[in-house]
Amino acid sequence: MNRGRDPWWPSVQNILRNYPAMKREVEELHRAAVTPRYNSTGGGSGPGRSTEKTALRELDPARQRQFDAVSKAIRATARSRDGAGHWRNEIIRLVYFRQSHNLHGAAQKCFVSFRTAQRWQRDFFDIVERELGLK
Repeated sequence: MNRGRDPWWPSVQNILRNYPAMKREVEELHRAAVTPRYNSTGGGSGPGRSTEKTALRELDPARQRQFDAVSKAIRATARSRDGAGHWRNEIIRLVYFRQSHNLHGAAQKCFVSFRTAQRWQRDFFDIVERELGLK
């Protein structure tokens, strides 16, 4: 079966390409302000619960779900039984996160055949698909 013709395939590709931006956004949302706010009476200016506000900030639900799905796929792939989890994630990182290689070039860089890289990509997409409830 040609996986490229599945209707969800381009959607998963776009989610993977946007993952680094989502990761930066999540990190920025959870970064606490470390600069104290002083005024003449002490104790800061205005009602402050910055730590609580920082902890409660998150992405909109759809983007958070996508971010979580890809994060789970990365962790699951790293734990792969064949011991090649690092190389599997490296293929995805080069092709989708960094967008510096096509699948053929990433396969060469990771010392695997093109067919193996295709299979690893398909396995990764299946995990993301399952986590998003597309399957």
